[in-house]
Amino acid sequence: MTGTVLRPRARGRVPAWAIRTIAWVTMLVVWQLVAARIDPRFFTTPIAMMKAFVELVQSGELHEALLNSARSLFAGFALAVLIGVSIGLLMGRYRLVGAALDPYVNALFPTPRIAFIPLVVLWFGLELQAKVIVVCLMSVFPVLINTYVGARDVSKSLDEVGRSLCATERTILLRIFLPATLPHILAGVRLGLGQAVGGMVVAEILLAFGGLGSLITAYARSFRPDYLFATILVLVLLGVGLTFLVQFAERRLSRVNIEVRDQ
Repeated sequence: MTGTVLRPRARGRVPAWAIRTIAWVTMLVVWQLVAARIDPRFFTTPIAMMKAFVELVQSGELHEALLNSARSLFAGFALAVLIGVSIGLLMGRYRLVGAALDPYVNALFPTPRIAFIPLVVLWFGLELQAKVIVVCLMSVFPVLINTYVGARDVSKSLDEVGRSLCATERTILLRIFLPATLPHILAGVRLGLGQAVGGMVVAEILLAFGGLGSLITAYARSFRPDYLFATILVLVLLGVGLTFLVQFAERRLSRVNIEVRDQ
């Protein structure tokens, strides 16, 4: 009589969303239990944070601060993308420009940009444009460096095709190098977004601007960690939302590139 071969029971894989949900619920429960034993002047619970968040929304204070911060964030980051993409393309396209500017980029990139804030205040005062410049300074280098690397790695055959069609230098730069560099540009934009949000908060905290950074400072000084964490939650959601939009654009771009190559 032959023996029966026992096969291991197939185990279903746990969905990723279920693992994430369990991790979040576990974190919130542990946070609630631990924070409930701490002085509320120094820490807060998730329940208290959500109550503070609702109160901030109902009072309109959060809405006003968010709009104030969003103006400087989008203006400063748009300026950073414009400068970073323009200079990065020129550095990657023209060897002379790359050789001339590369030492400055290598010197300024590791330098803490927060050290330039006093100089920004000296030149631009304490108006909105100062915060825009700070956001730009904080976020321009990831965009610039990624664009530079992407433009430098563009295949020479594409350049030769453009020249064989008698395309002008401007057409080659905008119609060949820019599309070929877009994946690198979007990667730099995604990296720069976090720097931009951080620069916005730093400017608002250090320079006493309005916005979410000022709310954080005010609630920290008044020992209201529930409102402080509620404001930080808004910053987290803002950063996650913007990053999701850029990742969505990256996925769409990659699909378009695949479809174009298959045609």
